[in-house]
Amino acid sequence: MQEDTSRYDYDRPNSILTTSYRERLVTEAGGSDKDLTPKHRQRIRERTLDGAKDLGLLCRYLDDHDIQQTFNSRSREKIINSICFFLRVSSILDEPIEEVLEEAIDRIYSEQKPQKILGEGSVQIETANRKTAAKRAKKKIAENDEKSVTPIELQALAETDYRQLSPLSIPRSGEEFEQLILDNVTVIDDELEVIDRHPKDSSSEATVVPDAVAKNAQNKLVVIEIKRGGDREAAERRLHRLIEEYGGAENVHGILVTLDNSDEQQPSIRTYRYAESTGQSSRIGLNEFLENANPL
Repeated sequence: MQEDTSRYDYDRPNSILTTSYRERLVTEAGGSDKDLTPKHRQRIRERTLDGAKDLGLLCRYLDDHDIQQTFNSRSREKIINSICFFLRVSSILDEPIEEVLEEAIDRIYSEQKPQKILGEGSVQIETANRKTAAKRAKKKIAENDEKSVTPIELQALAETDYRQLSPLSIPRSGEEFEQLILDNVTVIDDELEVIDRHPKDSSSEATVVPDAVAKNAQNKLVVIEIKRGGDREAAERRLHRLIEEYGGAENVHGILVTLDNSDEQQPSIRTYRYAESTGQSSRIGLNEFLENANPL
């Protein structure tokens, strides 16, 4: 797909780059005939170095009012692009980016904001080979050592094979699973509205209490049972008993939500619906559910 180069606005007045140099620099990467000759490259290097010197002068001597008149809240991208260029220079020269940023911040406050005190602070940037870091994360997860997975390993794994993150996403307890489902019941059925939740300690031997009661688009009651694990058949019997206690299958529907770990690579949330004595089941992958869910 060809890049849209119109945003570069080649016809702007000359600055570090001339209009011709802008066009040649951008279009050369796309295989254009307008190549940069060695002479062109030399002039760009010279103009870039002179531009960096001028930026130093502007930083030190340009009035704050002039800066405010030049830049505004919509200039953020231009500012970031400028910073990115100098960070790229530091990286190519093998200069520690953290030290460059810390020195620049210190200089700004000491020269431009002497009335302010700069507290102790530091910039820490961690990098790693993406494939190697992802491999380490996979190994730790496979060994049930999820707690030792570092943030950068987690990020690398998410960028290379997000499916491996499923074991980290599974709620560890029945209470967590119940909260996840009830907070996001519309991911399972966008016509359901939870109207009552019953805490576990409210149940007794005399009465079977559902995990939640909802209503559907037809304004019928729906009793909900949620099981992270255990005997599904026992949960079904419990749900049928709840349906009877709440008015019978003709008046009340039931939903049983379970966590299906039969596929270790892709756990899923399985929903069993009971309406007028008939049962239907549906399945949604855990990753898909979590993508549409609110975080715990």
